[in-house]
Amino acid sequence: MPIIQMVVVVASNEKERETLFDFFANKAKEMSTKLVTMVTIERKLKRIIINERSAVSKNYNIKTNEMFLQFTLSSLGTWGRL
Repeated sequence: MPIIQMVVVVASNEKERETLFDFFANKAKEMSTKLVTMVTIERKLKRIIINERSAVSKNYNIKTNEMFLQFTLSSLGTWGRL
């Protein structure tokens, strides 16, 4: 089974973050893959969140700099956009 390791999305608030998580979880299910981690960038709070429902440990050293975001988004291809 392929694994989608990380999805990066931009959310304006908690409700939008939950909606986006559900959307990607359903997409992963449709594709018979496993969604491991979703990282959300909250525009207003300028922080990155590892979704609590992810199946992966939260021991990440994530940098919120532009280079990290560009690298992550480009590695996601069509899955991510900012």
